[in-house]
Amino acid sequence: EIEPFFRAGCEVDLYRVRSDLQIDVEDIAARLVPGIKALLVTHYFGFPQRHLAELKELCRRNGTLLVEDCAHALFSDGTEGPLGSTGDLSVFSFRKTLPLPHGGGLLINDPHLGPLPPNLAPSNLSTLTKAIDLYKKSLLQNLGARHSPVERANLLWCLPLLKLAEVFWRLDLPSRTAWYDPDDEGFGFADEILRWGMSAYCRRLLPGLSDPGIRDVRRGHWLILQERLAGLAHLKPAFPELPPGVCPLFFPILIADRTAWVKRLQENRIYAAPWWEALYPKVALQDFPDALELKARMIALPLHQDLSAAALARMTDFLRNG
Repeated sequence: EIEPFFRAGCEVDLYRVRSDLQIDVEDIAARLVPGIKALLVTHYFGFPQRHLAELKELCRRNGTLLVEDCAHALFSDGTEGPLGSTGDLSVFSFRKTLPLPHGGGLLINDPHLGPLPPNLAPSNLSTLTKAIDLYKKSLLQNLGARHSPVERANLLWCLPLLKLAEVFWRLDLPSRTAWYDPDDEGFGFADEILRWGMSAYCRRLLPGLSDPGIRDVRRGHWLILQERLAGLAHLKPAFPELPPGVCPLFFPILIADRTAWVKRLQENRIYAAPWWEALYPKVALQDFPDALELKARMIALPLHQDLSAAALARMTDFLRNG
């Protein structure tokens, strides 16, 4: 989320986020000097920043726009209402919560802002290959101990196109932008991608996928993981409790030897992600030891709405005994 600001010619300053993923309001107050145009506040994993109203007032007094990063927080509520309703601008990533290959939204709460220039249509190849990748992961995540012939066939038909997309991305060719993967964490993406909007395909899917009941399913999965992973000495949940109204994106844990754990989890078809693994080269992260600790130890465990009870049990059993 920082790279596009640099490409737009902005100067960027960082503030402290504590080890509990809450913003250090005192640190922001000291940095929020006149002339700062915008403050970006992130609701990590769908959990609200507790001092949002105080941050809004700080911004108002300083003439600064408050931008809520709700990429993790679709369907989440805080004490002031739905997350995204407080900031002057709010951004959402639909594809992180819903089974979409790409797509996000910008909510403009300040009537003095806008209008925006039109977006470009995204690459059809990027949309297709990401949709197939999601389908493959869904199959693998919920497979039992053995693959049935139908399950094997469903996997095999999509593998060639996914491998072709990987080859094009690794080759330094002008056409590789067409195969862009939204989950790529590199910083060398083409400027054109910053202007991509949602495809017509994703716009058609979105209304049928946007079920607020998803929040209840994800909350149920979160509570199962909380119960089954409680008291383990080798891991620590990033959030001790699930507040009312939160639609959690993942179940984040802190664990030692993260690389080894992620490798073993993925080898067992558990798509746990080493969260914030990439270190951004243009900022002095050594000045923020809490962030570095989180980036070194965080694993995001899946709890999305398509997970089966068997997949949840397999994941928690592996973490308890693996």
